[in-house]
Amino acid sequence: MKNWINSSGERGRLARIRRRLADGTLRARPFLRIRSCVSLLIEACILAILANPAAAHACSACFGQSDSAMAKGMNAGIFALLAIIGGVLTGAASFFVFLARRSSAMEKEQKTPSPETKSE
Repeated sequence: MKNWINSSGERGRLARIRRRLADGTLRARPFLRIRSCVSLLIEACILAILANPAAAHACSACFGQSDSAMAKGMNAGIFALLAIIGGVLTGAASFFVFLARRSSAMEKEQKTPSPETKSE
């Protein structure tokens, strides 16, 4: 990293920022104002969505018809995803159990002397 020395003997970018702040020539960048406008717009949209009570009645399971075809299909989808996730987690857990058993077996092999070393 190079240390640049300016005409007043100060080093680096921080010195230039300090000097520009003291002079009053450092201004806010326009993209910061745009970012605040965008965040205000996003917050307004979220507030409008939360203020709409009809959005809470989106599906039949939430609104009361739990015996409809859509509710049954949603429950089947949930159970299918649970089965897939359970299978993946079981596979990962069994792999770590396999690694633990294998490492303990390797440690036992290393601790017991081999027959060739006993005869010597």
